[in-house]
Amino acid sequence: MIHCTFIVSSVLFYKPCSIILLNRFILFIAWIFILIFASAQSPARIKWLKNGTGYYVLESNRLVKYQLPSFNRVVVIDSARLRPQNSSTSLAIRNFSFSDDEKQMLIYTNSKRVWRQETRGDYWIWEVATGKLSQLGKGRPPSSLMFAKISPDSRKAAFVSEHNIYVEDLATHKITPLTTGGAARLINGTFDWA
Repeated sequence: MIHCTFIVSSVLFYKPCSIILLNRFILFIAWIFILIFASAQSPARIKWLKNGTGYYVLESNRLVKYQLPSFNRVVVIDSARLRPQNSSTSLAIRNFSFSDDEKQMLIYTNSKRVWRQETRGDYWIWEVATGKLSQLGKGRPPSSLMFAKISPDSRKAAFVSEHNIYVEDLATHKITPLTTGGAARLINGTFDWA
């Protein structure tokens, strides 16, 4: 049998190489498992600027932009600017994304767990130029929106709520259902076990 020699803290250890390789393989598989499942539920970390010259990151519920290569730091949205009208508390950002033209930011907050992932919550639109904050799907039950996305032309947003798919005009906030009749046994806009 082949043996490997390791020196750790001035102590000599002998172990069969097959055991060492097996231990490393098990650690590697465990690391992959952690990366896959931790990232599925983790909040947003870094979002790159479309032109690749910097990135956005959440720091203490502030959106911060770092310009590269200088790492110049600019606070884009302070927590105080994330306070909806008639509210005493700021939104706690769970995740965010920008429209294709980077003029609007979609904010995901108040998330709730659906099976293993926090896919249900509230969505807000923040207008970059004006700082205006508006709730997406206003009038829907709290924490009932899922999978919201801003359209490529930045004029509409789509989301799932209570087993149906909706589109909201971002200028008028008119909500149009694309499906109706969704229920526990008829699910539109997402999947379930068959």
